Amino acid sequence: MTPSTRRQERYGCPSGLRHQCLARRLHFIENRCSDQLKQAAFDVYLVSVNGLLRWPGHTFRIFVLYRLCRWDIGTGTSVERGLRVTTKGGVRLGSGCNINRDVTLDGRGGLAIGDQVNISPEVAVLTAEHDPDSPCFKGRTRSVTIGSRSWLATRATILPGAVLGEGAVVGAGAIISGIVPPWSIVGHGPAREIRSRDPGAQAMLESYRRWLH
Repeated sequence: MTPSTRRQERYGCPSGLRHQCLARRLHFIENRCSDQLKQAAFDVYLVSVNGLLRWPGHTFRIFVLYRLCRWDIGTGTSVERGLRVTTKGGVRLGSGCNINRDVTLDGRGGLAIGDQVNISPEVAVLTAEHDPDSPCFKGRTRSVTIGSRSWLATRATILPGAVLGEGAVVGAGAIISGIVPPWSIVGHGPAREIRSRDPGAQAMLESYRRWLH
């Protein structure tokens, strides 16, 4: 076996292109390391911000949301301890709102909350989800809009794509996925089958063992 043949077997390309092959491989490794570092930095950011949002002091928490999370926040809004954020930016919060303890406000798909909105403890407003028919469990996002003077009762869940009209009330434990008309009160009944699922869905899952999680 000639040296040229050995190099071709080693690098998986003709000897005349081995430098290009090595460059591509190094570029791939560099990009992968860069992506891993970016993800690690983002994880540190989320852990730090969510930790700070458990500290006492409404003014301090508003400062964290405005300066570190890049939220657009109106005047006179109160945020209780334990608010959970999922990304930087993506949330517009109106004036005179009350965000109670242990609420999740997800800005990944865009979240707009009007004025004088009351969000009770442990409410989750989500703008990102997984595609149930995706073979690789791919994620997707849809924006959520909550109209002014709405009330979301304890442990209500607002799913991606939902639109709540002005003055709407969502009962405790309710799950909202569509449009709620203005000045209506909606509640949650027993679970029922919505539709069938593609048998090829969720054939694999990516590892979610992330640093600091």
